[in-house]
Amino acid sequence: MKLIAESIEKHRQEQLQVLNDECLSNGSYEQWYRDLEPFRRYMQKRYICFHLGKRLYKNRYVETGEGDLLDHHTISYLAPLDYKNIGWGSRSLYAYEQIKGISDYFKKRGTRFIYAALPNKGVVYPSRICPDESFMAGKSINVPQWRKYLYQVIDAGVETIDVLPSFMKMRDQHQVFSKEHHISSVGAKIISDLIADYLRRTTEGIISVCQIEREERYYFLSDYREPVKSEELCSICLISKNRKGKIPYWNQDTKNSKIAIFGDCNLQSYSGVGGGYCC
Repeated sequence: MKLIAESIEKHRQEQLQVLNDECLSNGSYEQWYRDLEPFRRYMQKRYICFHLGKRLYKNRYVETGEGDLLDHHTISYLAPLDYKNIGWGSRSLYAYEQIKGISDYFKKRGTRFIYAALPNKGVVYPSRICPDESFMAGKSINVPQWRKYLYQVIDAGVETIDVLPSFMKMRDQHQVFSKEHHISSVGAKIISDLIADYLRRTTEGIISVCQIEREERYYFLSDYREPVKSEELCSICLISKNRKGKIPYWNQDTKNSKIAIFGDCNLQSYSGVGGGYCC
């Protein structure tokens, strides 16, 4: 498997440009963050009901393999614009530095690391979490914290697929999230197509794309419930060199895999264990 460096860099620069334009259209990340203060106050009241809130952002240990704690769940509405957690080597790190650390770890093992950055439902459909649009201050995206973090991840050289622009483009024609927490069958197909297309454009030796038939997909509603089967999740378009190829969860059994695709909880739509895939 040979990487096409020019295509990888072109993709990286295109994504940085999109994020930079997005930031400039809102003044700056700092201005964007200040403008959304009424929205954060509103969300703070909602999060109190779940006994969450600012305690999420204390300097605490975060298990590096947990995409949720490095991505949109923690770097969400209530987060400071910049903050650190205890990560690699018990050091205090910004979230993008932790993602960079994971990427470097895989590279040292000879495994290509690709970060699939997924938004949460409230970013794509803000009216579902904040019915009063006046709190949004006219902003189409309500998490400058997450967008700044993603810019830093890409700028640090981590191979990244930013899913948000595609979701925003399709959100009115299709429901890209299910009625529950996870992405819908349409959302799953958008993501799998983005990953497949990126691998095709940036990798020599990928000779076929296959689609597996519908399989049973499970996810956990909480830590205290049995896994629940979701009928809304679809078959997934996979890249492989033969029709038997799959993209399994990265674990010790697949430690010799050459590509690791890492993401957050929405990737549980692909697997009961969720969080990362490799092929």
